[in-house]
Amino acid sequence: MQSQINPHFLSNTLNSVRLMAMIAKTDNIRKIIESLSALLTHVFREPNSLAPIGQEIKVLESYVHIMQVRYGGKLNIQFHIDDTLLNYSMPKMLLQPILENAIFHGLDQQNMNELIEVKAIRHELGVCFSITDYGKGMTDEQISELLNQGEKYQRGNFSGIGVHNVLQRIELNYGHPYGVEIDSKLDRGTIVTILLPLI
Repeated sequence: MQSQINPHFLSNTLNSVRLMAMIAKTDNIRKIIESLSALLTHVFREPNSLAPIGQEIKVLESYVHIMQVRYGGKLNIQFHIDDTLLNYSMPKMLLQPILENAIFHGLDQQNMNELIEVKAIRHELGVCFSITDYGKGMTDEQISELLNQGEKYQRGNFSGIGVHNVLQRIELNYGHPYGVEIDSKLDRGTIVTILLPLI
């Protein structure tokens, strides 16, 4: 069924709903449709290609907007991005699975206003992204299981599939020293760092 859905059909349908929301003056519906449309358009358009870092950040912001609607605006997600990096390229959809896991696993679902920070800075080897949550954290054993057995790892709402997929894509495309690192302390939070070359 997934493969039979035409991306243009989906895009046109979402645009129709967006226009209906505008006519009905339901701004919140219009905004979430715009965010979802931006996210899906990005995913469907050459999914294995590179995209400008600036575009990836915009897609991540669209995802955050959707999550804000889902959680009633309680999420506290801050972006700190070096503007000089925006025109460089990176593999598409590397950051979203990491942020999704930070929201669903890192945060206390009863206290969703804990801070998550998304950063991008220059590094001597390229560009360094980090996604930090100040939530539950993980043990060293859980981190090892996550990195080494991603497809099998499941803890609560936290699936290792997305993180493991990101790790594999980076290793396949760039090799050492590029990749993913996880630093975590129980009850203090988790930092996921992604190192990529400047392209």
